[in-house]
Amino acid sequence: TPTLTPTPLPELSIGSSSVTEGDSGSQTMTFTVTLSVPAPGPISVQWATTDGTARGTPPNNDYVSAGGIVSFITGQQTQTLTVTILGDTTPEEDEELFVDLSNPVGATIAVGRGAGTIIDDDPASVTLDTTAVDVLEGNTGTTPAPPLTVRLAAPAERDVVVYFTTVDGSAVAGAPNNDYVAATGIVTILAGTTTADFEVDVRGDTLFEPDEAFTVELQPSPDVTLVGNTSATVNIRNDDMLS
Repeated sequence: TPTLTPTPLPELSIGSSSVTEGDSGSQTMTFTVTLSVPAPGPISVQWATTDGTARGTPPNNDYVSAGGIVSFITGQQTQTLTVTILGDTTPEEDEELFVDLSNPVGATIAVGRGAGTIIDDDPASVTLDTTAVDVLEGNTGTTPAPPLTVRLAAPAERDVVVYFTTVDGSAVAGAPNNDYVAATGIVTILAGTTTADFEVDVRGDTLFEPDEAFTVELQPSPDVTLVGNTSATVNIRNDDMLS
């Protein structure tokens, strides 16, 4: 009597997905469930969402927790399921949820977890608290001007990086004046906080001259929306006597 080899069951796999969250309302995140071969007959599998960094429960819902059954009829090889993503205006990291497959009927599970990435699209609103500072230039080396403060309208759930640059005025960074140290840099406002300070440096000399000034300006970036005041004047006060 010949030995009959059982036909292996089809294998189920779920893919990953991503969607930009939006500022309000809801978006749809779609996951695709695939069979290794077209269904030879009815096949079903249960699915359910699982929190990652994204939360599906109050009070900070990033998505709507859900579950259900994916069914295949004879000849079908792919099906989809959807998860509802909730929009908000909070600057935060991209977040992740999972969809897990379980209890297959008529198939086995090869890849049972799909990752869903909620892409944050909320820039942080940033202003420059400081409008002007004064600093005595000194006679040699460099002297830091009083700190300048950048401020968020509300705490962010992620670090916010703000760009700034210096701009010549009556004070000039380059030769032959060398009144201050030109700077283009970043200041980081840490997650959960609203302010951060940074400094720029002026150069000392022994030349009697009028007071001079230059400007520090915040720079636009995809990470932030600049609001209100975005520049500060640094006044370099002369401290050298006329010979």
